[in-house]
Amino acid sequence: MKLEPIPKERRAAFEQMFQLYLHDMSEFMGWPLSPDGCFEVPEGLLDPYWVRSDHWPYFIVQNKQIIGFSLVRCAPDNPSVFDMGQFFIIRAFRRSDCSVHAFQLSLKAHPGSWQVRVLPDNTPAVRFWRRATGMAAEDGWSEHIDRYGEQDMIFFRFQR
Repeated sequence: MKLEPIPKERRAAFEQMFQLYLHDMSEFMGWPLSPDGCFEVPEGLLDPYWVRSDHWPYFIVQNKQIIGFSLVRCAPDNPSVFDMGQFFIIRAFRRSDCSVHAFQLSLKAHPGSWQVRVLPDNTPAVRFWRRATGMAAEDGWSEHIDRYGEQDMIFFRFQR
């Protein structure tokens, strides 16, 4: 498995996969489809990954097949902390250790202080991030609910 930076030329392919992520998130966010049958991407969410030096988009690739993506950025409120903007593995690979391995590759590419945010109602993701951060954290990790925009979210913070 490896992370491959997503170049601008592959952004359209990424955005198709991002629709799968939005579909999964719609269960917890209540997002409807637009009249053209797609989920609307929140304004300004993705552009920074191709124009700012503190945002890093990656495809997660296994055996030459794209199985997900990892969007890493510097936290908006603290640029010295890496933030998992969005993380997605297609369903066929979720039950294996692919997700944990892909997360560990993201951490290896960006060593330092980290935070991961997750919606409290997304119980499968909460379980995954507890396990993944617990395995990755060098000196333990913290978990607490904080406000992010208009949402309460669980924040996992740790050092790697």
